[in-house]
Amino acid sequence: NVPITIYSTEETKNHLIIAGLDHISGKKKWPSKNQAEFLYKSINEHGYSQEELSLTLGGFSKTEIRRSLKTYALMQMYKKNDIGIDDREITYTVFRTVVTRPEIRNWLKLEFVEDGDCSIINKNDTNLEKLFSWISPTACKEKGYKETIIRNEGDVNLLAKIINDKNALEILET
Repeated sequence: NVPITIYSTEETKNHLIIAGLDHISGKKKWPSKNQAEFLYKSINEHGYSQEELSLTLGGFSKTEIRRSLKTYALMQMYKKNDIGIDDREITYTVFRTVVTRPEIRNWLKLEFVEDGDCSIINKNDTNLEKLFSWISPTACKEKGYKETIIRNEGDVNLLAKIINDKNALEILET
């Protein structure tokens, strides 16, 4: 038998903040992907606002919280896309770079709801599917590409330079 303790909702919220202080702004930092998931769950499951999290966690601006939430939301879309699961830690930095590059956001026609959990409104399924296929090693292999097209954030930054050039994109996919 393993003893367990069940906390009330209010005690759970307090423990959540303690965990956040330890693992987001403290000594035992989680990987960025886990920090983003923590922020997302704090908002959606425990009712915190972005502002409350920013004030409580100290050192985490609302802008940084929004960027993490947008990245997490895009990663969730990728996972639901059924294109090939890819839990590499590098994927977080890839999606974070996508979120921060206006050229790519515009090409994808992504709109972010700034309030709450920064959910995404996607207005271009074709381009989003294409981006996801470039990130997924499985999809790249299935399409016959020599290698995964987007392996890291540097590749995303290069993509931002050519994203509106149809000829360059065709070459990219050969």
